[in-house]
Amino acid sequence: MSDQEQWVLTLDLPPAKVEALEEALAALQDPETPPTFSHFEADDAGAIWRFSAYFLPAPDADAVRRAVEKVAGADVAVEYGPVPDKDWVLESLQALKPVTAGRFFVHGRHDADKVPDNVIAIEIEAAQAFGSGNHATTQGCLIAIDELATRGLRPKRILDLGCGTGILAIAAARVWPDAHVLAADNDPIAVDIAAANGKLNGVSIQCALSEGMEAGVVRDNGPYDLIVANILMQPLIELAPGIVAALQKSGRIILSGLLESQKAAVEAAYEQQGMKLERHILLEGWSSLMLHQP
Repeated sequence: MSDQEQWVLTLDLPPAKVEALEEALAALQDPETPPTFSHFEADDAGAIWRFSAYFLPAPDADAVRRAVEKVAGADVAVEYGPVPDKDWVLESLQALKPVTAGRFFVHGRHDADKVPDNVIAIEIEAAQAFGSGNHATTQGCLIAIDELATRGLRPKRILDLGCGTGILAIAAARVWPDAHVLAADNDPIAVDIAAANGKLNGVSIQCALSEGMEAGVVRDNGPYDLIVANILMQPLIELAPGIVAALQKSGRIILSGLLESQKAAVEAAYEQQGMKLERHILLEGWSSLMLHQP
């Protein structure tokens, strides 16, 4: 076996034995080149985990087998061999299927030839930022944006807070091309990706680095007619006063990143700021909220 070839060990075992097996396998390697491990539930009850160990360089197969037998027993089925030489980026992209949410059709470059007629197409590649369109929270926000557009709402200033890949800012710019759309995130990688995706989709969005509502550009571009924030429950609650303060009178907010069980707490935080729930979109156990100022 080549010192430059990565090998992988895969087997199923009870979760109580995972730590012991990790220790036994780590002992086979130089401390400066330790194996890396992954595991996940292999059955609905969680009684068996699928365990994988990656080695570079790879230890002797007999030594690996002895370590496994010492922890898991001699009868356990083991796969051990070189990691297949694949284009993992291409494979991960091809696994992402196009998503339809309202009139939006979100797809990767590999599915550009599958865009149907009479949709609003958005091309997004999997990247180091949240928002490929495949998660229910993103889909819920897209549905909410589309509903507002089809109802005739015409916001002039829009903020996508925690923009990730910029998918929601791009969606807003597609249905409201005359609006000024600001996409903000506290991750500089996300800001760069959002800007690149905006250009890829032929829309004009401003992208900025901001920790919540703190950046001057976020404050200066307000007040907003529409604010979209697909983040998490706790930041949404903490940001409620600042988000509502940056909203134009009679403006709207779309919030997501919430489990159904978290809806009530977030709704209450925004009701305290004078907002009222207008629409609750529930997809696969995830909630997206549309609120307005009465």
